Amino acid sequence: MARSKAHYGVSIRDLISAGILKSGDALTCEPRKGEVYTGHIERNGDLVLDDQTFHSPSRAASTLAGNNRDGW
Repeated sequence: MARSKAHYGVSIRDLISAGILKSGDALTCEPRKGEVYTGHIERNGDLVLDDQTFHSPSRAASTLAGNNRDGW
């Protein structure tokens, strides 16, 4: 049986709207111990890490790690 995607009911855009995060805030991703990437949040809620744009933290973490990851 295929697993469905988890959805936690909140997005980066929601966190921006709530004033918790803002455009330009830095985020870090450590897909493997000692391998740290730093990026920033765009106004529309996208994440830019390692010169790539992602629509979700999980997509960013998965791409950087090379396997499925929960970016939250």
